Amino acid sequence: MKVNLGVDSRLHGALIKLIEDNVRELSKENEIHVTELIAPPCIRKETRAHYDEIEIDPGTAIATLNGIIGHSILENSTDASVAITEFSINCSIANMRVLGRVDALTDFTLQGTELHATLIDYKTTNADSFKYLIMDGAKDEWIQQLNIYKYILE
Repeated sequence: MKVNLGVDSRLHGALIKLIEDNVRELSKENEIHVTELIAPPCIRKETRAHYDEIEIDPGTAIATLNGIIGHSILENSTDASVAITEFSINCSIANMRVLGRVDALTDFTLQGTELHATLIDYKTTNADSFKYLIMDGAKDEWIQQLNIYKYILE
């Protein structure tokens, strides 16, 4: 996967580097990221088949940039004494490695011998997604993602 500067080569070099640094490498055949797992299977299949041909247009990557910047700000603003932020998790299921990245764990309590915590996954949205969130609640894939993270963490 490569970043195509095209007509948007006027974007600031730091923004281009941020996009390039956050392009996910193609995972191994026996690995799957949680976000891939909850997406339609044809997307993973076609991405794997055409990975080297896929181009990212920085001009249309504004939502990605907003997410990267937002996560960075939240991570750097979180008090490390009350939360664990931005860490990788994984488990094996049927010879597949399921990979995820937790944004934050906080509100730790001990109930008997069990440790409980609040699992947080930050989302950035556009106005349409926000309207959907207010009217219909969290998107199904957001709930699926958190449920898989919970399964891995347990």
